[in-house]
Amino acid sequence: MTKNKTYNKNDTKRKSNKIMVGVVTMMLAFCILTNTDNTFATAEDTHWTYNVSPSNTSYQYSENRKKDTNSKFYFKWDRSLNGVSSIYISPVGETGSSTKNRVPCTSRFTVSGTGQYRVTNYVYENGYSYANLGVRSLVGTGTVTGDWSPDTQTNYPVIP
Repeated sequence: MTKNKTYNKNDTKRKSNKIMVGVVTMMLAFCILTNTDNTFATAEDTHWTYNVSPSNTSYQYSENRKKDTNSKFYFKWDRSLNGVSSIYISPVGETGSSTKNRVPCTSRFTVSGTGQYRVTNYVYENGYSYANLGVRSLVGTGTVTGDWSPDTQTNYPVIP
C-alpha cells in the first residue's frame, strides 16, 4: 500500500525558509572565521636618522603617531655609522599629535646591535592616543638609522 502525499505549498515555503536561514548562517560564520585582516591603521613605518652620543642624555624623537591598539611597537635599527653599538629606546605616550608632553610608558630598553623587534610599550593601555619612540646612544658616537611604527603584526623578537 502506498501513501499518497499531497502537495502543500506551506510545507515547501517552510523548507525553503529553513534552507535560506541555514545558507545565511553558514555565510556569516564563514565571513567571521575567515576574516584575517588584522592590519592596523598605524602600521606604516616612520623612518628615523639620528646623530647620537653617550654624552647627550636626551632622547631623540620623530613625529608622534596615532596609537589605537594595545599591540607592540615595531622597531628596526638598520644601520650604525662610526661605531654606535648599543642604544637605549624609550616608548612614550602623548596626549596629542603635536604635543611635546612625552610620558614614558615603560622603562627604557637596551638594544645591542641592529635588527628588527617588537617593543612592549603600554601606551594605549595607559590611556594615550599618540605614541613616539625615543632613541639615544649607550655606547658609541655616530649616526643610527631605522624605522618604527606604533603597531605591528610581525613575529620579530620581543623587547620586554
